Amino acid sequence: MTGAAGFLGGMMVHRLLAGLPEVQSVVGVDLRPMAHPPTDPRFRFERADLRRPDPGLLDGIDTVLHFAFHLKPSRDPGVDRALNVEAAVALLEHAGAAGAAQFVYPSSTTVYGARPGEAAPHPETDPLRPTPGFRYGEHKAEVERYLATYAATHPALKVTVLRPCIVLGPGAVNFVAELLAMKRLPVVAGADPEMQFLAADDLGSAGLAVVEQRAAGIFNLAGSGTIRWREAIRLCGSHPVPLPSRLLRSLADASWALRLQHRSPSGGMELIRHPWLADTRRARQVLGWEPRHPSRRVLELWADEERRCGAPAAPTRESPLAGEATRPRETL
Repeated sequence: MTGAAGFLGGMMVHRLLAGLPEVQSVVGVDLRPMAHPPTDPRFRFERADLRRPDPGLLDGIDTVLHFAFHLKPSRDPGVDRALNVEAAVALLEHAGAAGAAQFVYPSSTTVYGARPGEAAPHPETDPLRPTPGFRYGEHKAEVERYLATYAATHPALKVTVLRPCIVLGPGAVNFVAELLAMKRLPVVAGADPEMQFLAADDLGSAGLAVVEQRAAGIFNLAGSGTIRWREAIRLCGSHPVPLPSRLLRSLADASWALRLQHRSPSGGMELIRHPWLADTRRARQVLGWEPRHPSRRVLELWADEERRCGAPAAPTRESPLAGEATRPRETL
């Protein structure tokens, strides 16, 4: 399990140990230590840089779950691509050469992109068209394309892609969680797209299902139902501030260029302007998976937890253009 020190990777480590008693061992891999490592004797932790992995890292490993990902864009796109794309490609090839049976990769529904006139949920067969300039979605799509090519020519290794929507849970750190923690959040005037949310626990159950069933292929994952973006903002105690799209984009790009904020330039603006919904029927039919929490309930539970725990730092800011969240940088 790479990315074991991150929010989702750490969750999956605990879920694998608790949910699959037949598993002989789980190896957590990350550059930084886990905050709450399991006490289970079947677990061990390896500190490793996946850009330069130890040749013996995967010896004896049956299943590789590659959850390591650098979420926030840096000022150097080449560094981000090395962390997110090149490391994933190298690990996949290493897994195949080491004789692993399954490679599981968590992608994202952002690979479908957000465009006007595309309100219907996307099935897994739709093309990958990530929103231009949104580095996260572009990198996920690039890795997926390589995985598809590799799977077609190396049938001995089962390749599984999970495509979750926005994942929330206690301690979640991602770009949407940071936005929803703002007191006042700029939105695109005239836009209020439907959104999907997925509980971290429901992602965990899907991860267990694909490992237990050795299920290959692509699976969209989302909580049932949708919630409008502005309603989501209000539910989390924030206030939407409508601004013209062109102005909002210019402010994001200018503040990024001037280093007044470190979240991202305006590439992802379309994701709060148009819907990018996913059809989850395949996961239900093939895996027998059902999300426990509807999209709205996922958001309610996360907002309640943030209020209960004090939601560190972020609520004091008035605008996402005013600086960077003080939560730790996350490895997916």
